[in-house]
This record gives sequence, structure tokens and C-alpha cells, in this order.
Amino acid sequence: MDDLVRHNLVRIRERLHDRPPRDPVLAALAGALAAAPEPLRVSPHRTVFRIPAEDAPDGRSWLVKVVHPRRRGAWLRRLLRPPAALREADLDRRLGGEGRAEQLALDFGLFARPWIEPGPPGDWWTGLRDLHERGFSDPDLAPADLAWTDGRLRPLDLGHARWTPGGAPPLAREADLGALAAALPAAAGRRLL
Repeated sequence: MDDLVRHNLVRIRERLHDRPPRDPVLAALAGALAAAPEPLRVSPHRTVFRIPAEDAPDGRSWLVKVVHPRRRGAWLRRLLRPPAALREADLDRRLGGEGRAEQLALDFGLFARPWIEPGPPGDWWTGLRDLHERGFSDPDLAPADLAWTDGRLRPLDLGHARWTPGGAPPLAREADLGALAAALPAAAGRRLL
């Protein structure tokens, strides 16, 4: 994995040097990638970093996701739906977050949001119902992709998430509940169903 991290980081730095973000916060965060950011998830298609507070422009830690797809048919996906980074920022803002994004090239996007520090867990049923009422659903839902903060359940990974005006569709709600119930410890999962 270290080779993939190094390869992606070199590639990302080259791309950011050629085309820096226009948004001042994203530009400062892109500059922080020149230091040694903490890689959280790495794949040939996207790389997620945590920028520590001391390297961030506003003294807060940030999550930065660099989307650099290298898949067959990626051009077709870009024609059929908005780029991943822009979708994630839009959904994050709809859910009350401060997400920012720029699509710097057809195959290169940047998404960033302040780091969410998990708090003590609350009632999963109530938290997920609140997210569904606000239009959130995620076919790839897992407890690791959710965090409790300020008494609310917040999604951490919006890569496959969807937003529906007026609330999540009933079938999506059922699928999310089933996925979460199966993944949680037995006592917490039974309360969901």
C-alpha cells in the first residue's frame, strides 16, 4: 500500500501544480498536501487524506478526498451524472456541512470538509430516521461511515450516497436499515428492525 500512496501523492501533487484550485480554502488545503498528510483510504481511483489542524488554513483538521478515476467508462459516468467531488460537496451542504469541491479536470476532482470528531453514540434508529427525513440514503451504508456528533448522526463517506427532495424513498430507507442492522452489534441491530 505504501507504493500506491506514494504513487498517488506524486500524481496528485503534479496535477495540483498544473491546475491549482480557485477556492482559497481548497488551494490552502492543496498546499498542505505538499507536507506529509495522513492517508486514510487509498485506491487507484480516489485518495482520502486527513490534513491536521496545524497544516490547515483555519486551524481545524480537514478531510480531503482527491478523485482521480482510472476506470473504463469513466467518461460515460461523467456524462450521465455530475462528478463525484461535486456530488459529495452538494450532499454535504444539504445535510448541514461545510463541504467544498472543485472539478479541476475531467478526471480530477477535489472534495474537502472539516474533520468530524465522533462523539458518544446515540440511538441509531432516531439518527438514521433523521437522515432519511432530510433526504439521505446510501446503498453502501456501514456503521464505520457514520459518526455521532453534537447529538446527531452524520455520514462520513458520501461517495455512494444519494439525496432525494422530500425524504429518502421507502425502499432506500428499508435497505439502509437492513444494512445497518446487519452490521451493528446484535443488541443495537435488533432495535433497528
